[in-house]
Amino acid sequence: MDIAVIADDFTGANANGALLTAKGFSSATCLGPDHWNPADFSAYTAVSLNAESRLLPQQKAWQVVYDSVSMFCREHPALVSKRVDSTLRGNVGAEMEAAIKAMDDTYGHQQSLAVLVPSYPTSGRICVGGYQIVHGIPLERSPIAKDAATPVNNTSVLKIVAEQSAIACGFVPLDRILAGPAAVRETIEDARARGCRAVVCDAVADEDITTIAQALASAPYPLIALDPGPFTAELAA
Repeated sequence: MDIAVIADDFTGANANGALLTAKGFSSATCLGPDHWNPADFSAYTAVSLNAESRLLPQQKAWQVVYDSVSMFCREHPALVSKRVDSTLRGNVGAEMEAAIKAMDDTYGHQQSLAVLVPSYPTSGRICVGGYQIVHGIPLERSPIAKDAATPVNNTSVLKIVAEQSAIACGFVPLDRILAGPAAVRETIEDARARGCRAVVCDAVADEDITTIAQALASAPYPLIALDPGPFTAELAA
């Protein structure tokens, strides 16, 4: 297994698998942590695990993601991805924190970086100025934000993360994305130098997601991709 994806629901796990298959990986979905047996998935280069964490209380979601990332890290994947909903429903910040902690405990240092790229341009979800926009509407004004089970009351991605986590989080704005991979990498390294363990990246088009992936392709530290799927697929490729 080269690519390990931990998804917050079954649909997301399958969607990520489909995107990775389109990039040439052989993908499979594991129904849940209790169904994980490495031998059953040894023929696949990408595995998506349904952690079923979106509707869980925050602390339970944290623990499920921590355990799942730790479990997958024992297989030494080249990339760990925490799949998040494109409308940021659920426990995005808590699950980010759990994934970072699991990576730290696995590798014995605090160098891993979580990269949150919440955009899915072909589905009408973009992030600009740090705000999540859904089909041209601010996230908190969209119908999805009124989801009875997982409502979203903010459009700022950084604020959504901060509400659920104490992780220091940097930001890569659109102008740096448009300036190219070197500018993106410089901005990310500046954030890391300030102690940030995570960064949120703007993206309004597929080309922007490709730029972010290119900026991080040679990163010398472990990465955790957090996104609805497109960024994970580009970074894996």
